[in-house]
Amino acid sequence: MSLEFKQRTLDNGLTVIAECNDDAHTAAVGFFVKAGTRDEDKPLMGVSHFLEHMMFKGTDRRTADDVNREFDEIGANYNAYTSHETTVYYAQVLPEFFPRAIDLIGDMLRPALRTDDFDMEKNVILEEIGMYDDRPNWRLQDRLMEVYFRNHPMGYRVLGTSESIKALPVDAMRDYFATRYSPDNITVAAAGKVDFDAYVDLVSQAAAHWQPTGAKRDYTQPRVEAGDENMTDAAVTRHYMAMMCPGPSSQDESRYAARVLTDVIGDSEGSRLYWALVDPGLADEADFSHYPGDQVGAYLAYASCDPKRAGQV
Repeated sequence: MSLEFKQRTLDNGLTVIAECNDDAHTAAVGFFVKAGTRDEDKPLMGVSHFLEHMMFKGTDRRTADDVNREFDEIGANYNAYTSHETTVYYAQVLPEFFPRAIDLIGDMLRPALRTDDFDMEKNVILEEIGMYDDRPNWRLQDRLMEVYFRNHPMGYRVLGTSESIKALPVDAMRDYFATRYSPDNITVAAAGKVDFDAYVDLVSQAAAHWQPTGAKRDYTQPRVEAGDENMTDAAVTRHYMAMMCPGPSSQDESRYAARVLTDVIGDSEGSRLYWALVDPGLADEADFSHYPGDQVGAYLAYASCDPKRAGQV
């Protein structure tokens, strides 16, 4: 297998990278936008995730039905997701459909952002928030992030809150999009059977006309202090626990050692936590993981068990 790693930057600042493999039988492309919860003002909490939904609602060239139909026509494995730091749109296809996938995602990233679509999708977001509020482990994770990062945007909720989403105006989303979805704030990455020069040409056709805004991220470090928090819910029959502490960031060379460390201590199978807690039946879940963020990092430990065993676990 022959792998080549290549990179180029367009005149408007958009970064294009690829892992080219002539022996591959598929090709994948992803548009990585440096826009997540940590880039939001608190009153706009959840706008990054909401905006991700709006990308599938149509453009000046395509309706929402066109977007989904065209992905299906090329047999794409496609989706999008939003995290605290990134919003990603991706598709995996047979190599002959690679150009159509790039054109489609590139067009999606210049959405119509129609008011009617915004008002309708707001209800979908609120239902999604309600769905995750019914999951104790998700509620615990959201609260843990809030307590650990305090008022830092890394502690904001990716989905936002019911209050922030209800209050979000469409013009605020349009302003956020105009700033954050800048070519100098986006990386397009591809892997598989990719002709790099042809790939760069395709990305240029889709995005070379996008105008840069010079979007910047605030790297103010969070103020982390020791503490604890307890949540109770009479309707929940299990005990959930989680802990966070500082860890290496994605720019820190020790992130590799951190990954090995977390696998040894808390991988889902064969780790120390697995043999100490899951295998003997003390807990149904137990893990230890590393979150390598952009210039900020953390370790996360988590377990769930019968309330009677909580102290022992």
